[in-house]
Amino acid sequence: MHKVLCHECGKEIRSRDDIFTYLSFSGIHGVCSDCYMRNQKTLKGVRNPINSQSAICVMIVVMVGCALLFITHPSWVWIAVALMAPMIRLLSWLLIERRIKL
Repeated sequence: MHKVLCHECGKEIRSRDDIFTYLSFSGIHGVCSDCYMRNQKTLKGVRNPINSQSAICVMIVVMVGCALLFITHPSWVWIAVALMAPMIRLLSWLLIERRIKL
């Protein structure tokens, strides 16, 4: 298994409870809880983590909304938009979170 390092400070992340993943222009990154809290307090790069409960709720709302829009205005664009958020969450798990042991 490869080590998962914090993108901000380089500290090794050993627990899934200690990692926050976020999406930026350069890709999906994982940060430790200390760096995440420090960034949230200073408003420097405020990020919503991909692996949080609120992100999952937003995904569900977006998927339901896209399904309703697909019913009223049939277009494959709504399906593509609805599948983007779950694909980003899956990539977050595949690239970063699965390398951390429970």
